[in-house]
Amino acid sequence: MRINALSLEEKKKIQIAYRRARHPTEKVRYLALKLLSQGYFHKEVSRILGVSDATLRDWVTVYNQAGLEGLREKRVTGNHRKLSVKQKEQLGKLLREKAPEQCGYSGKYWTVKLLQEWVQKEYGVSYQSDQSYRNLFQEAGFSFHKPEKVHQNQDPHRRQRFEEQLKKNFRNTGEKMVWYW
Repeated sequence: MRINALSLEEKKKIQIAYRRARHPTEKVRYLALKLLSQGYFHKEVSRILGVSDATLRDWVTVYNQAGLEGLREKRVTGNHRKLSVKQKEQLGKLLREKAPEQCGYSGKYWTVKLLQEWVQKEYGVSYQSDQSYRNLFQEAGFSFHKPEKVHQNQDPHRRQRFEEQLKKNFRNTGEKMVWYW
C-alpha cells in the first residue's frame, strides 16, 4: 500500500508535521506517512519502523479519513481522581467509626459492594472496577483478610459438643490444648 496520490503540498505538510512533532509516537506515525509518500512499500515501512502491518494500515486509514490531525497523540494526562482528598478523609473516618448497620445497610462489616453503594449515594461517584474500592479501603487503613474455610457439612452443634467432651477428658492431665479449625 503506497500513498502515491498525494500532492506536493500534502507531502510538505507531512514533512512539517514530522519535524514539529514532539511526542515520539506521533513522530513515528508522520514518518510512516512520509516514507509511504516517498514510494516505500508497505512491508518496508513496517519493517523499518518496527510496527505491524495492521498498525500501519490503521494509520493510513485514519490519515485518509481525518488527515494529519487524526494521527496526533490524544493521551490525556493529569489527575483523574473522582473523590477529593477531603472526601477520602471523611470516607476513612466513616469506615473506621461506623458499621454499615449504622449507615442504613445490612451487615456488620463493610464490603466492596456496600462501599460502592454508599459512595454512589453520598458523593454521586461510581468507579469502574472493584479494585478502586479496595484502594479506598486501603487508604482508610484497612487490609483484606479471607475468612477461614469451614467444611460445608460441618455441624456447629456437634463441633461444640466435641470440644466440650475434649475439655472434660483432658481437664486433669495438665496438657495445654490448642484448637486448629
